Amino acid sequence: MREEQPGNGGEPTAAPEPREPTERGSAAPPPPEPIASAERSTDAPTGAPPPGATPLPGAPPPGAPPPGATPPPRADPPEVAESAPNGGRPAWASISRWTAGIVVLFLAAVLGGVAVIAGYVRDHVLDTETYVQTVTPLITEPSVQDALAERLSTVIVTQTDLKGLAGDLASGLVKQGAPPRVQDLVPPLISGITTFLDTTIRKLLASPQFQTIWENINRTAHAAVVSVLTGQNSNLVKSNGRTITIDLGQLLVPIKQQLVSNGLTFASRIPTVSIPYTIVTSDKLPKVRTYVRILNAVATWLPWVALAMFVGGVLTVPNRRRGIITGVLMLGVVDILLLAGLAVGRSIYLDQLPATVQSPQAAEDIYDTVLRFLNEALQSILLAVIVILAAALLAGPSRPARWIRHQIGRALSAAGEALGRTGAWAGNVGRAVTTIRRPLELILGVLGVIIFILANRPSPGAVLWLTFGIVLAIIAIEILARMAGSVRGQPA
Repeated sequence: MREEQPGNGGEPTAAPEPREPTERGSAAPPPPEPIASAERSTDAPTGAPPPGATPLPGAPPPGAPPPGATPPPRADPPEVAESAPNGGRPAWASISRWTAGIVVLFLAAVLGGVAVIAGYVRDHVLDTETYVQTVTPLITEPSVQDALAERLSTVIVTQTDLKGLAGDLASGLVKQGAPPRVQDLVPPLISGITTFLDTTIRKLLASPQFQTIWENINRTAHAAVVSVLTGQNSNLVKSNGRTITIDLGQLLVPIKQQLVSNGLTFASRIPTVSIPYTIVTSDKLPKVRTYVRILNAVATWLPWVALAMFVGGVLTVPNRRRGIITGVLMLGVVDILLLAGLAVGRSIYLDQLPATVQSPQAAEDIYDTVLRFLNEALQSILLAVIVILAAALLAGPSRPARWIRHQIGRALSAAGEALGRTGAWAGNVGRAVTTIRRPLELILGVLGVIIFILANRPSPGAVLWLTFGIVLAIIAIEILARMAGSVRGQPA
């Protein structure tokens, strides 16, 4: 059927044939595009009628999607789109979770730092055997040996009244006809005897026999140190509120015996006297005693509370990986502050030494020796923070991290596939390991954290060895899982 329509120079045009109905849900074929005129707009969408043309019967309106096509998603208003990030959750929910998580992670970091100090007080200050092992190397320090030898030789000369004995001997010689100039020999004689005593005592302090004596004396004195830190006095260690003084008189007994056995019989006249030696002077000593008692009480459970709060904070924030990075960075900052505090405390301690301390170098060596395990523990935590940060960044979406994971995955896949071709057993083992690969690696990470917390003396070297062992175990698991050929790409 044909009908006349104006246009195209008055030529008759064919009316469109009626289209057959299509199946529900299937897209109908698009209508034939009319012949475009020279003035057709280039901005019109493909398949749209030219401007001014009459729409064909049954055709969709201009700009509408073809029948059966999925309509484009409706754009939300700007205020709605900004308030519903993170999978449609409102922004305030994400902000509140981050705020709560950061607060919990901060508390966990602070408690972690306090837990390190509490563990040091319990395991290294209040434990007898650990304390003895800590202070035993002091006797090998030349500065400590010099300070002890000088102090002990001075006490011996004073207590035996060598100057008086030498003066009496010179006077007797003068009465018996010796020239008066004999009395001028008394000062050099006293100096020579003092030098001889100092040399003899130094040799004794450096001998293996005195190592045992030093350990036994410190083992006995440790109970006194604990008594002072808990607010009590003893025969060996005393405190008057702002000072801690140790009695070195017990060292005279073995030295006197050694001098007598060397032929210096006058040393038998050395009485048993008290030789006070001030080791700490501080106005904050009463507070220190209070802190020691509190730290000793909480040292057992505080690390686990800090760990539980860290896990809770990571689970609270919307992004687990960023939560781990945030919490570990906070712990690193607390750790650095504690290390800085120890350095400042060292300076204050050395600046406030009393005038009776004749060897500041010996006092410095004592401070460094007593606190060396605490310094090593804090350094170990700082190294562990660096290791965890590196692992978290390697697991991130950055291009370098993806490239590194891809290269590692290729190497692991090559090793696994090579082992997988050795026999059917390799495929069976690979499939078995694949099913438990993620739990095994998670257990390894948790086990590493527990070992680090339970370590009595964590050191940077121990952290490196522990990290090396965990990495080797994870590599072995990944290679075994890839023997089945079902694991490809990046490692977990």
